[in-house]
Order: sequence, then structure tokens, then C-alpha cells
Amino acid sequence: MEHTENVISKAELKKRRRKNRVKRRLSVLLFLVFCIGSILVILKAPMFNIVSISCVGENIVKENDILKKAELNIGKNIFSTNMSNAVDRIKTIPYISEAKIKRIFPNKLEISIVESVPVFSIEENSKLYVLDIEGKLLEIKRPEDKQNLIQVVGITADKLKLGENIATKSEGKADDLLELVGILEKKEMLKGVTKLDLEDVTNIKIDIENRIFIDFGINEDMEHKIVFLNKIISENIGTTEKVRIDMRGEKTYVSAIK
Repeated sequence: MEHTENVISKAELKKRRRKNRVKRRLSVLLFLVFCIGSILVILKAPMFNIVSISCVGENIVKENDILKKAELNIGKNIFSTNMSNAVDRIKTIPYISEAKIKRIFPNKLEISIVESVPVFSIEENSKLYVLDIEGKLLEIKRPEDKQNLIQVVGITADKLKLGENIATKSEGKADDLLELVGILEKKEMLKGVTKLDLEDVTNIKIDIENRIFIDFGINEDMEHKIVFLNKIISENIGTTEKVRIDMRGEKTYVSAIK
């Protein structure tokens, strides 16, 4: 008799387990149906259709050019809009270094951008190539449209396309240029530089404020040399003095220019 009761108990237990599994599966199914239904409602709800797209941070680049490149559509659902692809398209504009798109619920988008800053120029074949501090080509202008940019000599840029980096297309001199510019920026000396001459890699030349002319020498230990140069200028040269500084040898020589 006890054996029969044990058999019945086991069968009942299996039955209960099957019922519980069915209930769990049904619960999961209902939850999925609810989620899918909610998503469909959100995607179709008119209140989430985009009514405006604005830009912030633009100065050089026109807002219309950004909006055109983004290819974001008024009337499209704010959740179904592919933000990542739009950001990638916006960043193909040479002057834009960073871009983000923010949803402002329920139905607005805001494009936030950071523009590249023109730092130096290369004049070649009757064209002026304008680049940012990282070496990206921002625009190509006429030579007479010069800005207050650092003039770079000894490096070619005619093979560059807009948005490309000079380090990928030019010879090794471009790496020296970008390293030097980066150090000058780090040491807060870049603002006064008017010309960088890399024609002769054994003697890089730096002009500051068109009155301090430096024979910098080779491209070794540049950060240490820039720190030393900054010390010489700040401690030994007046604000209106014209001098030549020779750093090519073991000793540094400073001579006045009359």
C-alpha cells in the first residue's frame, strides 16, 4: 500500500512540474508580447515624431550644411532614427572634429559639434592648404586669403584631400611637424610662432613673432630643447628685441639683429 502511495505521489509531482513549466513559459510569452506591443506603440505614436532639429557649437560650418549631411528627417520617429550613422556622416565635414546627437523628448533632436581650429598653412602650387593642430586638412584656399596662421615650409600637401591627415600622405617630415607643434602647444609657445621651416631636417627653423629666429637643429629631444628655448626667451630677450638663436651645437648662442 505504501508503495502505491509513493508511485501516485511521484506522478502527481511530475504533473505539477509540467504545469509550472507551462505557466512560466506562458508568462514569458505574455511578457514578450507586451514588450513588443509597447515598442510598436512607441514607434507608431505621433507624439514621438521629430518636429525640430537644432545645432549648437557651430561657428565656421553652416547649420544647413550640418543638417544636410546628417540626413535626419522631420516627421520620423525619434526612436527609430539611427543616431550613430548620422554622427559619422556629420564628422566627414572637415571642420568638424566631434559630433553628438541628443534626443530631447518627446520629439526634438539637438546636434552638438566641436569644430577644428585652423593652426598652420602650407602654400603650394598657387594654393593655400589650411590644417588643424593634428594635421587634418580643413580647406584649400587662394594664397592671397592668408589668415594669421603658422606658415609651414618644406612639407608638401598637394596630394591631400579634405579631411585627410598630412601624416598619412606626406613624408616623415610631417611626423616631425606634428610632434613639434604638439610640444609648442603643450608649453604654451605655439601662439607666438609665425613660421616653421622643415626644408632641412638637420636644421629645423622656428620664427617667433617675426623677430626671434631660431636654428633649432635636428629633431632629437625636442621637448627638452623647447623647454630650454622658452627659458632663454623669457629670461634673456626683451619684448621688442630682434635676435637669432642658434641651438645646433652643444652650446646655444644668442645674437642681436640690428
